[in-house]
Amino acid sequence: MELIKLIGFLLPPAIDLINKRIKNSDIRFWVSVAFCSIIGFGISYFTFGGIAPIGNIVDTIFVVFGTAQLAYKGAYEGSVTQQAIRG
Repeated sequence: MELIKLIGFLLPPAIDLINKRIKNSDIRFWVSVAFCSIIGFGISYFTFGGIAPIGNIVDTIFVVFGTAQLAYKGAYEGSVTQQAIRG
């Protein structure tokens, strides 16, 4: 579980790179949800050695997305890294 949280914590710069040219905040939000879902599914897939039970997949996605959102608001938003990525 700690590795999942670490991955979620490190995602805001990657999400920002993906969303760099998207102006609409609603679309940026859904892109970040989709990206975190893909990452969460991948973590579940490799953790269980194949398709995991749906409950585990959903839990992993929620942890990844939640941690990414907390990291964004708590540490990344307004940081030097964010300013460098956004230009």
